[in-house]
Amino acid sequence: MLLKSPPKKQLVTLRAKSYLEKHGIQSVLHDMFVQLIERLPADPLAYMVDFLDRQKDECEDVAPRDFSQNPGLGDALYPGFADG
Repeated sequence: MLLKSPPKKQLVTLRAKSYLEKHGIQSVLHDMFVQLIERLPADPLAYMVDFLDRQKDECEDVAPRDFSQNPGLGDALYPGFADG
């Protein structure tokens, strides 16, 4: 009996999810978009660049964070999507 390998789309998704979790990207982007919508700056792109610069500066001075409990980072193949 031959075992089928997972579809390419699933492998790409798992690889992307692993990378995003490893580097805490989803949490940073979530925080950035929440603040963007709350503040509605006149120049949203400049605001996002400044936000990411501040995050980078903070990360250089702080120990790694545990993002495993954040929404959207669970075990589901497509976290946050109902059909996942």
